[in-house]
Amino acid sequence: MGADRVAVYSFASVPWIRGNQRKLIGGPAPVARHQGRAVLAGRERFLQAGYEAIGMDHFRAADDELARARRERRLRRATSRATP
Repeated sequence: MGADRVAVYSFASVPWIRGNQRKLIGGPAPVARHQGRAVLAGRERFLQAGYEAIGMDHFRAADDELARARRERRLRRATSRATP
């Protein structure tokens, strides 16, 4: 695939936020069980392609710094701190 980092998300119908989704109203909505299958199929394809899973929906190439940090147990979630 060539990408170092990839994120995969299931479809969320939020036409009040994403204006382009208003075109989908009245059309067939994705069925939840199909969404789950699609996410699992995507996950399997990324793993077979040599990517490593970082969390539930992010994948990194094996030589990516985040993948190395996960393997070395150095990966930490960043926390944002509001400045006064």
